[in-house]
Amino acid sequence: MKNRKKISRQLFLLILIFAIIPLAILSLRFYFLAKEELKRTSFMHMHTLSVDYSSHIKMWLNERGRDAKLLAKLPSVKTLCLEHFKETSSRPQSDNSNDLLEEILSILKEHFSCFHDINILDYSGKILATTSRNSVSLPLDKNTIHQCENDTQKDIFLGAVHRHQGKGWFIQVVSPIRDTSKNRLHTIGFVVGDLEISHAFNRLATGRVGLGKTGEIYIVSASGIPITNLRYKPANTGNEESIGSLIKTEGVKRVLNHEKGTSIYKNYAGETVVGSYLWLDKLEVGVIAEIHKSEIMAPLRRIGCSAFLTLGILFTLCVIISYYVSNHISAPIITIAETAKKIADGDLNYRLSLDLNNEIGVLAEAFNSMTEQLATTIRTLEEKEKSIREAYHELKDTQAQLVQSEKMAAIGELVASIVHEMRNPLSSIKLNLQIIGRKLDRDSQAHEHYKIAIDQVAHLDKMFSELLNYSKPIVLDKIPILPDKLVDMALKHISEKLSVHNTKIIKKFEENLPPVEVDVDKIIQVIVNVLNNAIDAIEDDGKIEIKTRFTEMERQKMVDIIISDSGVGIPEHQLEHIFKTFFTTKKKGTGLGLTVVKKIMEAHQGRINVKSTVGEGTTVVLSLPVKDSK
Repeated sequence: MKNRKKISRQLFLLILIFAIIPLAILSLRFYFLAKEELKRTSFMHMHTLSVDYSSHIKMWLNERGRDAKLLAKLPSVKTLCLEHFKETSSRPQSDNSNDLLEEILSILKEHFSCFHDINILDYSGKILATTSRNSVSLPLDKNTIHQCENDTQKDIFLGAVHRHQGKGWFIQVVSPIRDTSKNRLHTIGFVVGDLEISHAFNRLATGRVGLGKTGEIYIVSASGIPITNLRYKPANTGNEESIGSLIKTEGVKRVLNHEKGTSIYKNYAGETVVGSYLWLDKLEVGVIAEIHKSEIMAPLRRIGCSAFLTLGILFTLCVIISYYVSNHISAPIITIAETAKKIADGDLNYRLSLDLNNEIGVLAEAFNSMTEQLATTIRTLEEKEKSIREAYHELKDTQAQLVQSEKMAAIGELVASIVHEMRNPLSSIKLNLQIIGRKLDRDSQAHEHYKIAIDQVAHLDKMFSELLNYSKPIVLDKIPILPDKLVDMALKHISEKLSVHNTKIIKKFEENLPPVEVDVDKIIQVIVNVLNNAIDAIEDDGKIEIKTRFTEMERQKMVDIIISDSGVGIPEHQLEHIFKTFFTTKKKGTGLGLTVVKKIMEAHQGRINVKSTVGEGTTVVLSLPVKDSK
């Protein structure tokens, strides 16, 4: 599970690096590009609104100028002004002509209701007739009169924007009345129309398309005072509406500097807006179009939300794909890794069981094939190693036997020479003792000493015989024979001794035992020697149990002859010395019996094992190889 989490985490990081991060970078790139493009578009949009509004103002003023021009060219107005001009140049002015002009103006006022006041002035700027005795019109300045006289190609002139006693903001539209009767243009008067621009400009701004929910367009005078109504409550005043409050926003400051442009700043209500400003030179007013930044940049928020939502969906897909990959791709890899670990620990019988029709399935089949070949190779190596080890042990045993044989041959020659040299005087001693014994009285004490000496001579002669046999190399004459028959033949050799000691023999032979290939005389000698030791170890009326069985030791088939007695047993500290030369616990023993037994068993490539418990008895196991056992 830990490996799976690790692989899942790595796969997730890879997908994150190669998928999510590039997409996130692209999303951020597109977001900032969209932000810049939206900013550029919004600036262009606000600039277009301000320019369009300015164009409508100019068009409206031009229309009002044409109205004034139309009034200036009316024959009745022109005739009366000409008559007045002639009267003033020849005799005192008549009030009848002025009254007639006022009557004409009052009639025309109904048709030109857009004008607040309509005034007719003489060539000096004096009012001849007016639609209102409380006219808001300013006296016509000398510059305007001078322009009308000099610029005969122009029929419409605009005066300055001004505020009249808190009644609102006005502008004069002037059209000169010219006399063309003497083939030259001569200014004889002026038609001056006063336009209340606050309400007119408010009407032009109302319902303008493109301002959205928070946008507005307003006009400020050259002193920074709004001419039209404001949509919001100014931050520095308590007035709900516009007119009369000085505005000091960045847009107003720039437009008063006769700048034209678009920027982001805080408006008079303290809200961040996108504002476009434009200065109108002829009117000496500034046009400002503003809209809240939050509204005009709202699409950017939607783009940002869409980008983050997309990233969130991609992140979720990344987690799902990582989980899927972990379970359907990394799981087989982890299984292969765990199998490899088990095989590395020595379990070569473990195989992968992945039924997949893809590259991982091919890998699993190749892995199983490799494991099978590895197991076969290791088994072959183990068999070869075992064969080499067995050959080595056999070679080592053969070498030891060869060395031992050479040693025994050398010892045998020495012993044979010594025995031969010692037997001659021993025979002479024995012969002289026998001669002396014939002359001794059998009841005398001397005869007792004679018997002791004769027994010692016999013991020495026996010892010399056994020593001579031990020193000779063992030459085997092997024939196949059944183990049971060997035991029976050995029992015949000691039948008399068994009778004397009244020892009971118990035989338990396994049936259908294979024959053993041995030197019969040598093995009978071994069995007899072991049986003699058993008889000597038990008291009269004891028992000896003899069993045979088939066994297999180190892939070698053997037959065991097991001889167990009920004697006194052998102490543990003596048990490890019983096969040493000349070691014996008997009073008349030579210490060569078991040494010869072991030598004969080893010559047959057999084994002898002895187990003994003091007070319970001794068990000797003679293991002989079966014919053709290898």
